[in-house]
Amino acid sequence: MPVFEFRDRVLDLNISGNIFKVNCDDELREKAQKYHAAFSKMSGQLSKGEKTDDDFITLCRKSVDDFLRLNAFADIFMNRIPTVMDCSDLLLFIISEITAFYKANITPEEKPSVTNKKGNIKA
Repeated sequence: MPVFEFRDRVLDLNISGNIFKVNCDDELREKAQKYHAAFSKMSGQLSKGEKTDDDFITLCRKSVDDFLRLNAFADIFMNRIPTVMDCSDLLLFIISEITAFYKANITPEEKPSVTNKKGNIKA
């Protein structure tokens, strides 16, 4: 008898003793792209002195809460004052774990098509 099972798209992350369940779906991918652009822009602004470390930490707080769940950042940094280095390390961990999960669990036919500047689909 044929059997249908839903694919598990939930990534469990343990960060500072907090367990987060991350739904690795298209919405998460869109968030990652949005924050990649925001952090790239922030990096340039920081180097020019247009933004401060506090601005970076605020963007980190927003992205972590968006990736994991509301107040995740506060839970992670409950007993620690966030620094730029801590935030950078945390973001690198989250993104690398999500990337590894996608690579291990998303089949090639599920990957979204990407187009080049001319609108042609890239393989």
